[in-house]
Amino acid sequence: MKDVIVRNLCVTRGENNIFSDFNISFEHGKITVLLAPSGAGKTTLLDCIAGLLPVIQGNIEAPKKISYLFQEPRLLPWCNLEKNVMLPLLNIMSKQEAQERTRFFLSKTNLQEKSKSFPFQCSGGQRQRCALARAFAYPSSVLLMDEAFQSQDLPLKLKLMELTESLLLEENRTVILVTHDVREAICIADRIVVFAGKPVQIKLDVSIKNRTLSLHDCYMTPETERLEIEAALLNLLTSS
Repeated sequence: MKDVIVRNLCVTRGENNIFSDFNISFEHGKITVLLAPSGAGKTTLLDCIAGLLPVIQGNIEAPKKISYLFQEPRLLPWCNLEKNVMLPLLNIMSKQEAQERTRFFLSKTNLQEKSKSFPFQCSGGQRQRCALARAFAYPSSVLLMDEAFQSQDLPLKLKLMELTESLLLEENRTVILVTHDVREAICIADRIVVFAGKPVQIKLDVSIKNRTLSLHDCYMTPETERLEIEAALLNLLTSS
């Protein structure tokens, strides 16, 4: 699988010059977390990579199949959870294959007993797990995550993060994750990139060593090295 490569990207919205000759690459199989102040262009970059925002100038090399997990579940209210996961698959595989893959990931996200339920019959956490199942069920090599854990309380947030990490162990994907939570970033990332400025500039690009603690323990009491990185990130973000 190839890396995702952004070359000489230029994006303007109104009079705002968001990206100008911007370059970045994302290594296959790694989790890259993007940190930046609100409005700095993180979601805009994801939208460009996903093809939701046309690239007028510059070039993005990315696979055609991309999964996008938003902050809100964005489930179809008239479809049950099973159909919400299965619908994107029906254009690329047989109905039997789509059903098998759907049921597999609903099981992985502990939603098999809710598969026939509609979104309004489910809790917020169940809806977000369904969105996660849908993103992983779609056979892409790239997963974009835009603050996918932000609207959850801490116990559920940690469960979703742990679930995502366990699924990634079985499904090797390039992950680009946007968050405002620095602690989340230092726990789950292989690499953290900090954006700031207009047009966007990369202020920091740091690799993170493998954890020795579980994700839960790391979030609650990070190792010294991660705490040092967290302090540097917070200092940079608050001064941007």
